[in-house]
Amino acid sequence: MWNALEPGAQPHLLLLATQPWPAGARLGLALRAVGFCVSIWCPYGHPLLLTGAADRHYPYGTFETVESLETAVIAANPHLIVPCDDLATFRLQQLAERALTHPHVQTHPHLDRVLGIIEQSLGAPADLNRLTSRTHVLAAAAAGGVAVPASARIASSADLRAWFSAHGFPAYLKADGTSGGIGVRPVHTYQKAEAAFRTLDAPPPTLRALKRLAIDRDPTLMGPLVRRQRPAISVQRTVAGTEATSAIFCWQGEVLASISVQVLATRYERGPSTVVRRFHNAAMDRAAEVLASRLRLSGFYGLDFVLDEQTGTSWLIEMNSRATQIAHLALGPDHDLAAAAFAAITGVPVHPRPVVTTEQTIALFPQEWQRDPASPLIAGAYHDVPWDAPALVRAYVNQRPGWRRLLTQQYWRERRQRKPDFDPPAPSATAPRLP
Repeated sequence: MWNALEPGAQPHLLLLATQPWPAGARLGLALRAVGFCVSIWCPYGHPLLLTGAADRHYPYGTFETVESLETAVIAANPHLIVPCDDLATFRLQQLAERALTHPHVQTHPHLDRVLGIIEQSLGAPADLNRLTSRTHVLAAAAAGGVAVPASARIASSADLRAWFSAHGFPAYLKADGTSGGIGVRPVHTYQKAEAAFRTLDAPPPTLRALKRLAIDRDPTLMGPLVRRQRPAISVQRTVAGTEATSAIFCWQGEVLASISVQVLATRYERGPSTVVRRFHNAAMDRAAEVLASRLRLSGFYGLDFVLDEQTGTSWLIEMNSRATQIAHLALGPDHDLAAAAFAAITGVPVHPRPVVTTEQTIALFPQEWQRDPASPLIAGAYHDVPWDAPALVRAYVNQRPGWRRLLTQQYWRERRQRKPDFDPPAPSATAPRLP
């Protein structure tokens, strides 16, 4: 094992969080609770920094991002690296590629150390890019007998027409390297499909790249803009049914813990879930085991499914190579991912935390409360508010969108999908309140 843990020593974990998503803060608290020393590489102002759970903070470098990540990995020397959002995974891929292609990697011990930590945390560094390729992941699952919708990589309009001639409509076009439904387009006709393909198969728009740089201090899109780089595009046959998702922790190709839920509500169409219901699905468990084994997975991942209510088939549609927003939940033996991670690093038997709730329906905080403070779904569910972290609760309750959010695609997508409401809703009796 790289950076083997000394007997009785505390294991050290490095979270990577480029976005202020709740998943990073909630998982950081969970990992600290099971016994990890937690460091975080993130921008200033990340919610986890309000909780006291982060022992060390390594700043996210706006203009030397990969360099700042390399500095964090070397300085922290963690036993495990955990990306908490898609951009964090992308940055880790860039760091792995940079270390692998360095002309003097054999004579630079720090680069060899970086590659060793990455391999222990997520698997072979040379394979990281494949984990975010939708077509590669689904092909690996299908080869193991998992049900996946018809899908393929699309490189041209001719490819698009040939695929639709064979498989028909409706379908989704998806761009690799996107998240939150932003790079996904539903299509029902050739005209819509070709228009969506032209939109997705293009370098980032100049204004969007400049906005990300100037407002978000994120230069990610500037490189593809200058190089006129295009994302990989795939097409996937639409499957009718209900959404479901699994959060898993794997170690060296084996699933050690998982949480499976049906999605009851989302922030917006094809967006992140806000209310979920726990359930057991053997086909979803098997899909996780197949992917973990075939891709030699280690770390935290999320799997997205569609459940066909007529046939009972559980269709795997996507894998997220990062920790997802239900990964922090403590739901008993075999369903506590943080405890499984601690056991994997230390080699001691798993000691799951006390079960957080026996309720089947869980309203995620702050996701559902932000979606609708008067949501009736909160009243009928366990509301997953981290009362043991009052500073974090207060920050979310007092959070205001701010003028920067007016410039995001997600804000306007939510505005379009929101029902007209001319009177402000009455305060919810179930809204979080601090003493």
